[in-house]
Amino acid sequence: MWRGCGRTLDRVDPSTNKIVATVRDIGAQPAVIAVRNEVWVKTGLDPFVAPSIDRASATLVRINPNTTRPIPGTVVHLVHGASVAGASALANGDVIWLPTTFGAGPGVGMLLEFDPRTGRVVKRFDLSEGRGYGSNAIAFGYGSLWTASGTANEVRRFLIPPS
Repeated sequence: MWRGCGRTLDRVDPSTNKIVATVRDIGAQPAVIAVRNEVWVKTGLDPFVAPSIDRASATLVRINPNTTRPIPGTVVHLVHGASVAGASALANGDVIWLPTTFGAGPGVGMLLEFDPRTGRVVKRFDLSEGRGYGSNAIAFGYGSLWTASGTANEVRRFLIPPS
């Protein structure tokens, strides 16, 4: 089990509730996304926390779960001028889905489909239809991926083909 806080990421043994490893300076607001026996860490600054909206960002990096060290060459800069909303990132089969927040720049208000096998964003969906608002949350249900935006007062549905 993993717990992100501030700029550190802790690995916790669920049988003892003890911290067994700590990754320091992995990035701001780390959150773990596990897919295909891999551990990816999402970091970044939300527009509400960044010194200015254009300094908001989101990054993914794969870490070795045994050594808790970042794997060289796996850092992926997802977006600049926005972030990936809170811990809202979900894995589905071999894909990681990440919604971006409002902000400044071309990555604002997008739903990103990330392929961990290639380390690349393979699809981008404009959630805001060019209006610049982002997504507050995503969830799976009824064979679909759902996004919600408080700013737009809107819920959107994306059909997910079976894997």
